[in-house]
Amino acid sequence: MKKHFFLPALPAVALAKAGIAFLLILFCHSRGISQVTIQDDAKVGLIVTGTGNTINTTQIFGKSPEYAELKKRLEALATAITKKADKCEKYTDPLAKEDCRAELIALNAERDSVQKIETRFREDVIRLAETFSRIAINSERLRLAKQLFDEGKIREADNILNAREMKMEGDALLAEKAREQEKLQRTDSLLRIKADEFALKARLKATDYADSLRYDSAQIYFQHSRRYSETVENLWDFAMLLWKDNQSSQAIPYLEKVLEMTQLGPNLVGPDQAAVAMMLGNCYSDVQNISGAAKMYMLSLKIFDLLVSKNLTEYEPDLATACMNMGILHIKNQKIFDAEKIFLRSLEIQERLAKTNPKQFEPNLAIICMNLAGLYNQVNDYYTSEKMYLRSIDIYERLSKSNPAQFAPELAKTYMGLGFLYSTIRKMRDAEVMYLHALEIQEPLAKVNPAKINPDLAMTVLNLGNFYNINQNLSEAEKKYLDALDIYERLAKSNPGQFDDGLAKTLGCLGSFYSDVQKMAEAEKMYLRSLNIFERLAKDNSAQFEPDLAGICLSLGVFYSDNNRQKEAISILGKGLVIQEKLAEKIPVMHTKSLAYMLNNLGFAYLKDGDLANARECLVKSELIIPDNSWLFRNWACLFALQNDVEKSLQNLKKAAELGYDDPNWILREKTLEAIENHTSFSEVLKQVKANNEKKGKH
Repeated sequence: MKKHFFLPALPAVALAKAGIAFLLILFCHSRGISQVTIQDDAKVGLIVTGTGNTINTTQIFGKSPEYAELKKRLEALATAITKKADKCEKYTDPLAKEDCRAELIALNAERDSVQKIETRFREDVIRLAETFSRIAINSERLRLAKQLFDEGKIREADNILNAREMKMEGDALLAEKAREQEKLQRTDSLLRIKADEFALKARLKATDYADSLRYDSAQIYFQHSRRYSETVENLWDFAMLLWKDNQSSQAIPYLEKVLEMTQLGPNLVGPDQAAVAMMLGNCYSDVQNISGAAKMYMLSLKIFDLLVSKNLTEYEPDLATACMNMGILHIKNQKIFDAEKIFLRSLEIQERLAKTNPKQFEPNLAIICMNLAGLYNQVNDYYTSEKMYLRSIDIYERLSKSNPAQFAPELAKTYMGLGFLYSTIRKMRDAEVMYLHALEIQEPLAKVNPAKINPDLAMTVLNLGNFYNINQNLSEAEKKYLDALDIYERLAKSNPGQFDDGLAKTLGCLGSFYSDVQKMAEAEKMYLRSLNIFERLAKDNSAQFEPDLAGICLSLGVFYSDNNRQKEAISILGKGLVIQEKLAEKIPVMHTKSLAYMLNNLGFAYLKDGDLANARECLVKSELIIPDNSWLFRNWACLFALQNDVEKSLQNLKKAAELGYDDPNWILREKTLEAIENHTSFSEVLKQVKANNEKKGKH
């Protein structure tokens, strides 16, 4: 991860007294502070405050000399006003009467002023009482102040709270706090050093390939580092260690925390945030949290796109990687055209960068070529797929000569991918060479670093098992299948959810193998385990796993049909058909052929069950999709034979042979073809089928 500066997250005049009071009340209520309103005619006595406390103000006011003085002044003014009013009434001289009334007005004004003071005094006392009811009386000074206040000695209470003494004590406490904070900062600094030391030890230990428990020890050291001080660096490094150890689910919480720590603000983004988001997207993708991965990849892509648009060309490699990751996610979601588009954008950037600085950027170019090769293989563009694989291999072979530790694992993965392509297009000798090249690299590496290499090794071994099975090397096929199963079961156990799809695929392949060698109980057990896993995976992520679910439905359905369990075959093939029809409608280029095979096998199951109408309907639909499928015409031959239409049955069986159908043993034991076995043309067709079989064996 690039190092950058980490920034902390960032942030009317009242026209009348009434307006000011309103603002203050809102402010107080927002903090839960109660208000006490004292009207002019408020009486002393019991006051219930907003906090629910009851204050006996009679005692306070009754003992307060200040309050007594105010009441005495009010009483004296009231008496003076009464006397003055009586005196004014007795004057007959207008001028004397007017002077008297002026004196009376002055007395009333003085009384009103004193009255306001008395009202405010009562308000202040009640608020003081509320304050005393809320605060903790946890010092001798506060205890004495409250005692004096309760006795009505308000001035004495004020004097107890000596400002000079309190300031001296407060300043001393602030100085002590500053010393403690400085000490705490020194301690934090020392803890950070210990955290860095343990983090470095963890990273060094992770490179100790002679120690089979190096990752376990490194994790312990990282835990110590985090305990002393959690930093962006040690959280990131710990997450990377877990991810490299295929523990993506355990890495996620640490990356989520790093993402939070690298956020600059609600409207600010930075390269560190993008890098963490990309890595978090990788981990979410590993554990099949596709929506989470999409969100993180989109954030990463958005930030790097923005940085590059501002002519910050240093982030172009990151943008290319973000594009590639998004493309891989599109493939998982069966968005093939979106994947190709964004892959090609990544390729354009990587080619341009590699041209100017091949040493730095050719590795990334090799990765995008390998991913594009896999995509083109999926959409049956085998020519472009092979071209991309060979381009990736050319780069990795050169890089591996100078740095085998870094690039040999990637070279092996590319060999394996090309081997799969060659197997798909029936270039079997080339396929075996590629698989064995991959195995030759991966097996010794897996002994040194099993956590990193075993997932790729398992895939190579599984593909080799399929290769040997296709080529009738059954003992080697079973051995490879069981080796792959052993690796995937260990991976799935230690990393829940991350390798379940690989395990399910291996179980499905073993099911087909055991079915071929007539170990039917073992075959059904494998198929059902695979089906159970893919059903669970497709429930959470239909886009990625429904193709696999449809595939296992097809395999299990054929198994049931071959074992004369037609009702079960029809049920599971019907379930697969629903999925396959939806997939073919969404992405015809990838799923239309599979739909034809599903219809063909479902039609045969109906045929064997005696439901010829549904059988015919399925076979017609299958033929519309793939008109040159030899297995389809074999099934038409069976249907017409059941209807005693010998000529049409033989015509279709002959067409199947012409298209390459190559299983003479099946034809000889299939009871639905008994109606044509004695026909003179039957032996000629059978001879052609046997020739096809021999040709296949030589190839």
